Amino acid sequence: MKRNPNLARLGSGWAVALLATSLTLGLTKGDSTLSLGHTNGLTGTAIALPIQLQSDAKIVSVQYDVLFNGASLGPALATSGNAVSDHLINFSAPGPGRQRVVVYSPKNAQLTNGILANLVLSIATNAPVGVTTITLTNAILANAQGLRVQPVSLLPGSLTISLALTARLGSIVLSTNGQAHFQITGAEGREYIVQASTNLVNWISLDPATVSNGVINFVDSSARSFAYRFYRALVKP
Repeated sequence: MKRNPNLARLGSGWAVALLATSLTLGLTKGDSTLSLGHTNGLTGTAIALPIQLQSDAKIVSVQYDVLFNGASLGPALATSGNAVSDHLINFSAPGPGRQRVVVYSPKNAQLTNGILANLVLSIATNAPVGVTTITLTNAILANAQGLRVQPVSLLPGSLTISLALTARLGSIVLSTNGQAHFQITGAEGREYIVQASTNLVNWISLDPATVSNGVINFVDSSARSFAYRFYRALVKP
């Protein structure tokens, strides 16, 4: 396919223009599959979901949309997998819960079978626990001649979301009366045991506390008795 020299000036939009142009030239046959993986993640963290390519055709560029629950999963990005070589990846968000990924090669390098990209999604801290489905749609595969390769099978994936039980301690503030004040961020409704140490080896348990509205406001009234003190929070069994 003879390339339009104006495409080179489109920057990140070059791949989309290339695919749009190639689709006007015809179709070629090839058995191809794009599939999403299955993974686990904790609320308030990020996960990488692999997107795999399997094809008996010589694919050089791919475009597809990923659909997910936008209320539970945040904005995404894509990183290269082992199926790419001299390729670039562009991604955008056409709407909530939709991520568009374009993989292309300025030199028409061929994609190999394997992980095309890793889709990174952030899990909301208030995301409901359980399994959420992630699907693929609007897939376009093209070869070096600018022909669209069909048919393409799209296999969904899933994410199992679990409640994050780890706690995060905020900055410690000493009041004028010697008390230590700090916040603990944790899983809603869970009870944590706050422990203190002067040497990071020997720990003593202070009062247990329960997360309310995402945080625990903790006060150590005995802090005045120590020159310095370290704190940690553990999930109560």
